[in-house]
Amino acid sequence: MDEDAADRLARAVRERRKELGLSQSQLHGRGGPSGPTLVRIEHAEVPLPGPVTLAKLDRALGWTPGSANAVVEDGTEPNLSEQQPWIPGRGSTTVPITVVTDLIGVADRIGQLAEDTSTTLSELRHRLRAAQRDLAVILHPIYGAYLTHLLERNRRDGAADLNPLVPVFEQLLRTSESTEDIGERQYRRWLVGMFEPDEETKQRFHARWKAATTQ
Repeated sequence: MDEDAADRLARAVRERRKELGLSQSQLHGRGGPSGPTLVRIEHAEVPLPGPVTLAKLDRALGWTPGSANAVVEDGTEPNLSEQQPWIPGRGSTTVPITVVTDLIGVADRIGQLAEDTSTTLSELRHRLRAAQRDLAVILHPIYGAYLTHLLERNRRDGAADLNPLVPVFEQLLRTSESTEDIGERQYRRWLVGMFEPDEETKQRFHARWKAATTQ
């Protein structure tokens, strides 16, 4: 009966969406059906979605083609595709006013260097390097927070899908010599399968990840 098939599909879609830590709008953003259509699917409403919508579910949920249709037809468990689609990171982030003022301070220093014609080339290079280091320190928590969010949204059971990101963000993923942000770096490394913490830390990381991805 269509009602039974609708129930199977609703359950499979809800469970997979929650497993990925996605809201319905985020699932739509991955190429899934529209919001109203997803609501109907997850509420097991009939009539059943057509082939185009089922294909969108496969793509957005990271299932192999035909999986959603198989759930409808006979309840076959969906298969995960080898290359699961990426969830983009957030497009904006909140920046504390202290960070803004620090950035303005560095910008002013660079501007003063540009106007100071009496500075020797050697001194100019030295002061520019100092400004660059200060700028990196200021920006670190901003792109660090973005990377954490990106990795949380794309965490896999294995790290294979994340490996291409490791060289790009090597500095933020490698072990830190500073105790100030070592916990954050360990958390990010755990998200990509590069760090195996003790059981207590693992439970804390897992709880944080679930809280960050539960909509």
